[in-house]
Amino acid sequence: MNTNLIKRPKINRACDNCRRKKIRCDGPQTHPEECSNCSISSSASCTYVNPAQQNVASSYVKHLEAKLEEYERLLSEVYPDFKTDYNSSDNIIHRKRKYTPPSSSTGTMSAHINPISPIDYEDVEIADRLGYIFVSNEDRVSNDDQRRYFGRSSARGLIERINIYNGTTPQDILSSKRKIYWRDDWSDEILPHLTKPEYIHEDFGDESLMYELVDLYFTKVNVSMPLLHRERFLADIPKRKLERGFGSVLIMVCALGSQHMRADDLRVLIPGKENILFLAGYRYYGIAKAKMIDPTMSIASLEDIQAFFLLQVYSQNGVYPKGGWIAHTNAMMLSQDIGLHRKSFHGINNERQREARRRTIWCLFIIDVTNAAAFGKTQVLTERDIDMDLPSADRYGDIHSKNRLSVSYLVSLVQLYKLLSQILRSVYRLKENVNGDDIVMNISDIAALNSSLNKWLNELPVDLRIESCSNGDEEVYQLRSYLKIGFYMVQIYIYKSFLPDPRSFELSYFRITSLVICSNASKSIISIQKKLVLDRENINGTCYSDLLLSWSVFNATIVLILSFCESRKNKDINLDDLEYIQLGIEILRKREARVLLCGRALDMLLQVIRTASLPLDPAFMQAQEEHVEKHQRSGNLNEQGDILFMNLTQFERQGTDFLDDVNLDSILPSLSTGEDWSDVLNAMFNGNK
Repeated sequence: MNTNLIKRPKINRACDNCRRKKIRCDGPQTHPEECSNCSISSSASCTYVNPAQQNVASSYVKHLEAKLEEYERLLSEVYPDFKTDYNSSDNIIHRKRKYTPPSSSTGTMSAHINPISPIDYEDVEIADRLGYIFVSNEDRVSNDDQRRYFGRSSARGLIERINIYNGTTPQDILSSKRKIYWRDDWSDEILPHLTKPEYIHEDFGDESLMYELVDLYFTKVNVSMPLLHRERFLADIPKRKLERGFGSVLIMVCALGSQHMRADDLRVLIPGKENILFLAGYRYYGIAKAKMIDPTMSIASLEDIQAFFLLQVYSQNGVYPKGGWIAHTNAMMLSQDIGLHRKSFHGINNERQREARRRTIWCLFIIDVTNAAAFGKTQVLTERDIDMDLPSADRYGDIHSKNRLSVSYLVSLVQLYKLLSQILRSVYRLKENVNGDDIVMNISDIAALNSSLNKWLNELPVDLRIESCSNGDEEVYQLRSYLKIGFYMVQIYIYKSFLPDPRSFELSYFRITSLVICSNASKSIISIQKKLVLDRENINGTCYSDLLLSWSVFNATIVLILSFCESRKNKDINLDDLEYIQLGIEILRKREARVLLCGRALDMLLQVIRTASLPLDPAFMQAQEEHVEKHQRSGNLNEQGDILFMNLTQFERQGTDFLDDVNLDSILPSLSTGEDWSDVLNAMFNGNK
C-alpha cells in the first residue's frame, strides 16, 4: 500500500483565497498542489488555514426565527416604538445572490455572466450604498424613514457587480470622501436667515384647546381618511410635540380640527373676521408653512409626508384651494423619494410601522386620482406603480368597530378609485399612443367599465351599504353615503364625455343613453347630499371628503343644467331637472360657510342659470339675489370674473356635421368651441388673482 496516499489529508472545501473571493475552487482535486485560481495569481497563496464554515440545519434556523418574531411581537405591545438593529427574516429574500464565475482546468475564467434575478434589483443594501452619493449625513441615511429609494434603472446593479468583483464594502467606497463635496449644510452657513425655526409650545396654543381639536380631527377627518392611529398619536404628543416631523403633523391636525369647530366658537377664527368660517385654523396653517421641511432640500420622513398630505386636505376647504395640488405633488414626490410605494424597500420589523406606510401611500393615491379627475391632470402615481398591501385594522390590533369600519371604508374607496384611474387612462387619454397610432375605443369598452363599477357595488361589504342601519352614528352614515356618491360620480365619469352635442340636431342613441345615465346619477347624488347636508344639523360639519366627493354637487348640478338645455332644445322640457338644480343650489349655499370652493361654485352656477334662462322658482331666485347682495360677493368673483362668466356661458351653438357612434373616439373630447373654458375653473380656484 502506498504510504503517501495514506498520509495525504482529505480536502473537501475551497481554499481560503477562493472562499474570500467567493469563486469556485478545484482545490479538492489538485491538492496538495495549488488550485487553478491561485496558480494564476502571483500574490495569492493556496492555504486551508481558516476553519470551514459550519452549516446549520434549516429547521433550527426556522425555530429561532419563529421564537424571535414572537419576542418582537410581545415587546412591540409593551413598547410600540421598539426598533431592531438587524435584518430580520423578512429581508432574507432581498439579500444579494453573488456572482460566481466558473473556473476551467486551464485557469481561464469564462466571460459568461449569470443573469441577475429580479430579487437582485430589489437589494436594499445596494440602494443604501447608492444613497450615500446624494446624502452625506450617515446618521440620516440610517434612519428607516429617510433612506432614499433607487429603482431598477439606477446604478444599483452596476455598483453591485463592482462590489462582487473586488469584494469591497460600503466603508471602502466611502473611505476617502472630500468634505467640500459631501457637505449638505451650505444653507445654514451661507443663508442662515432661511433656516426653518423649531416648534415651540406656544405654537400649539392652549393645551386643552389643542386636545379638543385633535379629538375633532379624529372624529371628522381621520374617520374618513384613516391616516393616523389615534391611540399611538395621543401617546406621542407629550414626548414628541416639538419634533419637526411630528410637530408638523400635530399642528396640521389642529388646523383641520379647527375647520370642524362649532360656528360660534371664536377661539380658532381670525380676530376681526369671526364671520368667515373657512378661515378657521388659519393660524395653525401659517405656522406649519413656516416650520415644515423644505421639500427641495430635505429627505422627508414618513411624518413629513403625512404633514404635507394634511396641508393639502386643509387647503382643499380653506382659503388657498389652488395650493392644494402643489402640496399634494410635494407629498407624492417625497414619498417616491423614500420608496414609500414599494413593499420590498422597507426593512422594517415593526408591523405597525409598516401599516402606517401602507395607509399613507394609499391615502395619497386617493387624493392623487381624485385631483387628477377633478382638474383634468395626469396622475403623479397610479395604482400600477404601488405594490404595497392595502391597509388593515388587524395590524394595529384595533378592536373598536368604528375604527375597523373606517379602514374598511378606506379599502373600498381605494378599490373604487383604482377603477376611476383606469377610466382616466382610457376614456380621457390621448387619442394617439407614443408611436402616433390611433387608439380605438368602442362601446364594448364602456360597457366593460360600467360592468366593473357595478361589480364593485355588488361586492361592497354589508356594513358599508347605505341601506344598512346606522344605529344613530352620524359619521358611519356619512361614510356609507360617501361610497354611494363615489359610485355615481365614477359612473358620470364613464359617460359624461359622450353627452349630446348642443351644436347638433341629430339624435344619437348612445349619446341620449349617456345623458340619461348621467342625469339619473346626478339626481341620486343630490338626493344623498340633501340627506347629509340639509336634513341634518351637523353643528361640526360633515366628515372630510376628497375633492371628487366634495365637488359632486357642483358636477351633478352642471349635468342637470345640460340635461334641461338639451330637453328644451328638443322641445321636450323636463321640469324634474329644475327641482334638483334648485336643491343643488341650496346644498352649496349650506356648505359655503365652511368650504370656500362651494361659495365660488355657487356664484358660478347662479351666473350659468341666469345666462341659460332657466325657469327656476322666482321667489327662490330672488332669495339668492338678496343673499348675494348681502355678502357683496366678498372673497369670490370680482367684476372681471362676472364679465368672464357672462361671455363664456353661452349654451346655444350652431350645428355642425354630426359624428356617429361607431368609433367613440370621434366624439372625444365632446366639445371644441375654440374658446379657453379653462379660464372659468382657473378663476374659480384663483379667486381674484
